[in-house]
Amino acid sequence: MLKSAIVCILLVATAAMAWVPMEDIPTTTQTGTRIAGGKSGYDYYVWGVFPYGSYTRFGYSKVNTGNPFWQLDAGNVVPYLEHTSAAYQWQSNVVFFFSGHAYNANKLYLCGWSLNPSSVNLPVAPGDGSCITYVPYGNNPGWVYYLSQSDGGQFWKYSLVSSDDIVVDGICPGESAIIGNSTPLFQWGSVAASQYRLLVSSDSLFSDTVIDVAGSNPEYQTTTALTNGPYYWRWASWIGGAWSWSDTHNFRVDFGWTQLSGLTDNTGGVGASMAYKGSFGESGHASILLLVGGGSTHFWQYNLSSNEWDQLANSPSSHPQYVGTSLTTEDPTGQDGRYAWASFGGQQALEDFPWFYSPYSNAWYEWNYRNDDAYYDALYLENITSNASMVYGEPHVMYLVTGDREFFRVDPPPDNILMIAEGAMSSGTCVERTRAHTITRNSGFGVEYQLSKTAHVRAMLHDAVGRQVGTLDVGEQGPGSHKLNWSTDGEGRKLGAGAYFVLLDTGTEQTRLKAVVR
Repeated sequence: MLKSAIVCILLVATAAMAWVPMEDIPTTTQTGTRIAGGKSGYDYYVWGVFPYGSYTRFGYSKVNTGNPFWQLDAGNVVPYLEHTSAAYQWQSNVVFFFSGHAYNANKLYLCGWSLNPSSVNLPVAPGDGSCITYVPYGNNPGWVYYLSQSDGGQFWKYSLVSSDDIVVDGICPGESAIIGNSTPLFQWGSVAASQYRLLVSSDSLFSDTVIDVAGSNPEYQTTTALTNGPYYWRWASWIGGAWSWSDTHNFRVDFGWTQLSGLTDNTGGVGASMAYKGSFGESGHASILLLVGGGSTHFWQYNLSSNEWDQLANSPSSHPQYVGTSLTTEDPTGQDGRYAWASFGGQQALEDFPWFYSPYSNAWYEWNYRNDDAYYDALYLENITSNASMVYGEPHVMYLVTGDREFFRVDPPPDNILMIAEGAMSSGTCVERTRAHTITRNSGFGVEYQLSKTAHVRAMLHDAVGRQVGTLDVGEQGPGSHKLNWSTDGEGRKLGAGAYFVLLDTGTEQTRLKAVVR
């Protein structure tokens, strides 16, 4: 691939953003390629899983260096996987997760820096569009969430919460603790008492007691496993011939797999993608976002607190969620960005852009707009094929794998610029529909567009390397459909064969179109 030539095509006019080619991934990529990224200490990494041939390759790249390189596994560690997905734990114990189906072995793999993964069985077999994402527990390891897209859209979480017995404020388990241990140690402060009594119940009124023991020590090691769920506990000291009770404390046992509310949307399939958002929109709810795949346009939010799914605004109908679709947020990089970003399988190089979703307006927007004199857009350099995957790898930087081993990065505009664009588009976009089509070489090409309100229209024509070769000041036009015909450049010469870009300017917004003269 002639990457330098492709870059030249994208540097149109005064574009402020563009995808930049990185070093190729040192293994062949095909359907099932997935990447995940985020922070570890002071550095940022992109991890990848690359099914190919008889095996699945995987590894990482430290992307915030001047010359990042990929560190891959030995090549014969994990068998070829189908229905792959990937997620990244960005706390102290850095772990990369990927899942898949291989020869009737349905596994969730957990992989650290040694690239020698361990695995646990998935609770149900993955299906077309199965996917995973990671949710933190504060600054500590949390959970992997898994959507099977089989057996009625079952939804599960796998606990990575510490099983250590930690004393907090003199008691263990600490107040409102979540523990990944089904046989916890109970400890409390000692007093001048001959005996102690411990009560543990699944309800705050202690009507469903699961532990009721007495002893001479201010601690008790559970011997019978507790099931996952919330618990309440208190202790008493035998003083003066009576039990003196403590306040009631609570904790939650959370280990292994737990089944959650399933997704009832049966339109999903290959191309599904999930992402975690720690504070979602004005509600601030910690959420998981889901594009269901399968050529659908459905988009869902899972509320982590209420264990409920809510359907959001559909993703753009012009780009169904085919295989190769990705959904990403900035949370794994340590940033709390406002938006979720997506690339859609089947999008075309030099024609399409990523999209971003705003929870504040419940709407999707194409990354193709301007702020003052700076244009913020990122036309893809390569088609978004079935082996594409896009993710935030460091603050305000997204990475994309597509094609055969191609690896790119781009810096999205900051949230304050996106807010300006979102506000302008939400308040009533002027250009409702744009279309560029090719006709014959002798007659140039035409541009059709539709205005929702009166606007002064001006169009600028650029060739494939970014030179402005023509301008049309159309003047004021009313609402409705309009057409521009373009056959000569600014000096009256017929347009030569090749690709051109038209920048349609209505004063409040700009839309860029690609046209080809044959």
